[in-house]
Amino acid sequence: MGKFVIIRKTAGKFQVQLKSKAGAVLLSSEEYTTKISCKKAIESFRTPCKAAR
Repeated sequence: MGKFVIIRKTAGKFQVQLKSKAGAVLLSSEEYTTKISCKKAIESFRTPCKAAR
């Protein structure tokens, strides 16, 4: 299973990426102004994934 990573982009914005075990980027979100917004986005990504199992 991959993991979600919050990265800091230029101009102080943040982005969520889902990375595989090998380090490949599987998903990139839009840019957010706060880390809290990124954490909320991660939870919104996880909810449909749990339902699909």
